Amino acid sequence: MTNFTIHSRTLSVIPIVGPGGIGKTTFAQYLYNDKTIEAHFSIKVWVCVSTHFDVVKLTQEILKCIYHAENEGSRRVDELSNLDQLQITIAQRLKSKRFLLVLDDMWKCGSEAEWGSLLAPFSKGDAKGSMVLVTTRFPSIAQMVKTTKPIELQGLGDSEFFTFFEECIFGHDKPEYYEDNIIARKISKKLKGFPLAAKSVGRLLKNHISQEPLGIIDSGSHKNRAEDIGLKYLDKLEGNGFLVKKVDDRTGRQYYVMHDLLHELAQNISSQECINISSYDFRSDNIPWSIRHVSITLQDNYEDSFEREMENLKRKIDIGNLRTLMLFGEGNASMLILIKDLLKETKRLRVLFMHTNSLQSFPHNFSKLIHLRYLKLEIPYDVELSLPNAVSRFYHLKFLDLGYSKCILPKDINHLVNLCLLNARKELCSNIPGIGKMKYLQRLEGYHVKKRDIGFELSELGDLTDLGGELKIFNLEKVATREEANKAKLMSKRNMEKLVLAWGMVQRTTRSDVLEGLQPPSNLKALVIKNPGGSIGPSWLCGNICVNYLKSLHIEGVSWGILPPFGQLMQLEELTLNNIPSTRRFGPNFGGVTQKSFSHLKKVEFVDMPELVEWVGGAHVICFQRLQASGVKIVPISLCCLCHPMHKT
Repeated sequence: MTNFTIHSRTLSVIPIVGPGGIGKTTFAQYLYNDKTIEAHFSIKVWVCVSTHFDVVKLTQEILKCIYHAENEGSRRVDELSNLDQLQITIAQRLKSKRFLLVLDDMWKCGSEAEWGSLLAPFSKGDAKGSMVLVTTRFPSIAQMVKTTKPIELQGLGDSEFFTFFEECIFGHDKPEYYEDNIIARKISKKLKGFPLAAKSVGRLLKNHISQEPLGIIDSGSHKNRAEDIGLKYLDKLEGNGFLVKKVDDRTGRQYYVMHDLLHELAQNISSQECINISSYDFRSDNIPWSIRHVSITLQDNYEDSFEREMENLKRKIDIGNLRTLMLFGEGNASMLILIKDLLKETKRLRVLFMHTNSLQSFPHNFSKLIHLRYLKLEIPYDVELSLPNAVSRFYHLKFLDLGYSKCILPKDINHLVNLCLLNARKELCSNIPGIGKMKYLQRLEGYHVKKRDIGFELSELGDLTDLGGELKIFNLEKVATREEANKAKLMSKRNMEKLVLAWGMVQRTTRSDVLEGLQPPSNLKALVIKNPGGSIGPSWLCGNICVNYLKSLHIEGVSWGILPPFGQLMQLEELTLNNIPSTRRFGPNFGGVTQKSFSHLKKVEFVDMPELVEWVGGAHVICFQRLQASGVKIVPISLCCLCHPMHKT
């Protein structure tokens, strides 16, 4: 492939063609991630085309990827809708660079003129050897876009396919003999050499052979939250090949994708209840009355026939009984009027996902959507919008997703007593007064104690027993007594994984018992303590350790006479000590060190500890055997560690 492009003066377009599930995308990914390919091309771009070929949208997505490849973020590409300006920008960016563009899963292209329009900015560069890979299941598409012979993928041969099929069933633990060998071979032949079929059916057959019963949906999980059970099923679907987990390079967020073959299957199975309207050729003729879940991808421009079909949709389905309505994109003015008119008749919506940039864009009957369980509002980042007061009366609401918008919450948002997740900016969540009323809340990344403001006492955290993930508590200098600290009931928050306890530097307390009352749950994974004041550390950390599962510990700005026995934290992987000026030496009898101590420790860092000179493990003790990184800052140059060589920075 690299040799081919070196000798090519013009842009090369190579189609990879084959039926669904044959491995076109996997093959393209293999090429895309190859180190030789990576060194050969200055810029690589991957865009999924799918069923809707829109030159402007695809050009926008390609430009986003180019910005990301050059570490410039996505900028505000969505605001550029002028095709000429988009293409000029791309041509300038790629003028002297050899690039690889992958257009994955192309189903259609209106005409050769549209295809030529998409390729226009890529044909103007000075660098030789740039390439476009197109994956498609349609030979007609391959013939239209090719500049060289297409790569045609076919099923694996019987022998190779059965070897792969066995790998999908057993992994690396294939038994010497298993009774279902003959059955597996018969099934293998019916799969016609398709890798996707081998992966999906193989995982299901694995469950049959191992005779692991699936059981009732919540069997043995009555203590788990519904979300935890759901995540387990997502993992199972991923393991069976029905879903693939991806990570967005720009945001780092995880998401799932589904192979187009399985997506078609899912659409067919759910066709009596679900409909996805996302293309110009939508027809309402065969839409069943039983539809309950609707998603619509809004575009900037529509033909008159599409709007007529949308009008007909209101008569084809039972709008009043819709359970789900998801609106992707902004749409033009006439389409938004039609959508708002559609929403007038909805009475029993459970899920609503929509774009909004003003109060006027909300449905007329928004305040009547009292059955909502899930509400996601996509609000432009630069728009400051006050949410309607009606949101506070959606008492059944469990999930409210506002993204990173600058919206303003209603004052009585704490009336949402059934809310489980509030996805919003940290400062928005941490400024909800009386948040303790929302006792089912599962995530609250930051909480600021404010003694002068009613509703911001530490005791507000007491009833939030479902809190999970990370919790940061600031301004703890405003907490005066252990009794007040006890009211936070941190020990009861069994789903919490990381806890940050931070005191301010201005009004530092000299009391030690406040931290004693902030004992976390025993299964906590990460703990950060900053500037607590007092001369004695808490007994749950410095005495009889009650957080034995800690993997990360950060202690900063303490004046404790005795530091925690780090050697007893057998699961510890990261240790950071910062601004502890009085500590001189960690000796062999310090910290409860045994032969198993620090066996998992991978990273250790000492910062601003001017008196520290030595850490000695003791005879016959091999510490830090897994240490991968160590840092020492602002300490005497003579610091030594006899357990493991430490690098000074």
